[in-house]
Amino acid sequence: MNPELFFSLARPLSPIYASLMGLREKLYDKNILLKSHRLDKPVISIGNLSMGGTGKTPHVIEIARFLVDNSFKVCVLTRGYGSKAGKGPLLVKDDFKDTSILGDEPVLIYESVKGVNVVVGSNRLGGAIWARKNLDVDVFLLDDGFQHLALKRDIDIVLLPYEDPFSGGRVFPGGYLREPISALKRADCFILTGSPDFYDKRYVKEELQDMFPHIPVFLSKKTLKNISNLKGGILSPDFLEAKNVIGFCGIAKPQGFKNTLIELGYNVIKFVSFKDHYEYKEKDIKDIYEMFKLSNAHFFVTTSKDGVKLKNILRNINNKELYKNFLEKLLILNIKIEIEPGFWQFLKSRI
Repeated sequence: MNPELFFSLARPLSPIYASLMGLREKLYDKNILLKSHRLDKPVISIGNLSMGGTGKTPHVIEIARFLVDNSFKVCVLTRGYGSKAGKGPLLVKDDFKDTSILGDEPVLIYESVKGVNVVVGSNRLGGAIWARKNLDVDVFLLDDGFQHLALKRDIDIVLLPYEDPFSGGRVFPGGYLREPISALKRADCFILTGSPDFYDKRYVKEELQDMFPHIPVFLSKKTLKNISNLKGGILSPDFLEAKNVIGFCGIAKPQGFKNTLIELGYNVIKFVSFKDHYEYKEKDIKDIYEMFKLSNAHFFVTTSKDGVKLKNILRNINNKELYKNFLEKLLILNIKIEIEPGFWQFLKSRI
């Protein structure tokens, strides 16, 4: 069913859901029936108010990299959407990076930040307790943690989309919000994601600060880091300019990836989208390659999140000729998140 149609039909239930989420927050706050636990190491939560598409994973990667570069031993606690980890904990390792078990995002985080530990499982409190016993940890990063109130956090970072910070303003099931807007009072800072620059000509930042004057607001933007292939090769960001490409991805907002390809000056002759966290099969690889052969495309391009899943499926593909040909023409677009400098000063002051 089309999401907008579903939301319009379910809208009368939104006030009930919002009230339940508000009650849940109060029960955790008062430790009545629902208990919130404090760890003996700092916990930094990175989450959002809306459902998907605010770029949590690349922000987790940048914050983890900053902490590791500043000599902190970092452990990321993540649910691993689409994984088979259950309650966990499962530890991502060099010899255990199966995305069909761990999920795509945990593996991407692990491969993107040298020296980071990534623990996967829905019971993130249990994962943290296990990590304290088995790993050397200075600070925990709680991935997608804004609604995970069972674990107390020392810094609550909330990501909001620059174009529409409140994602239409309606609470699920009548809209995209997981909680009412009033829940944002729990945040320690906001990051407006997808900003065109750090000068905020539309004053979105100021409007948010007017609503929550005690909470600092920062901007982040996407930039192209480089282009790579699954063989480990790195190409310059302008390698695909004016070339014909077929784009494909399995992410929350595929149109955003397509727009990025177009903005970079690539000739997108076809674009295929799969559902978020899609686990590719050999048939999908074959279909995409057949599409490529029938077109005048030079390469097909996907996201880094899709890249870690494709690496997993291609490793076990039966058709070795298809594997070789697909690998030859597949390129990964590696996006880097830049957050305005004031955020890093804020983070340092709070750790």
